[in-house]
Amino acid sequence: MRHPQHQHQRHSHTHRHAAAHKQDIRRLLHTRLAEAGVTDAQMAADHLFLIGEGMIVAAQTGQGDAIAAVDNEQRLSLMT
Repeated sequence: MRHPQHQHQRHSHTHRHAAAHKQDIRRLLHTRLAEAGVTDAQMAADHLFLIGEGMIVAAQTGQGDAIAAVDNEQRLSLMT
């Protein structure tokens, strides 16, 4: 059995790595949107980031049907 402190250290490292990755994604979104000339690129990047995070959580919690429904609705709206 692992010592609880070792598990905490491992979790802390994993958490730090994941948090850094998410920051990188937010920065990348901001950079790309700013390069595309989007007004208030930071706000748009934050919104897109949160939508992406919500989609990940939905998929992880068995709510993939919600993602599919939104995706289908978006496709229909693009066709009209």
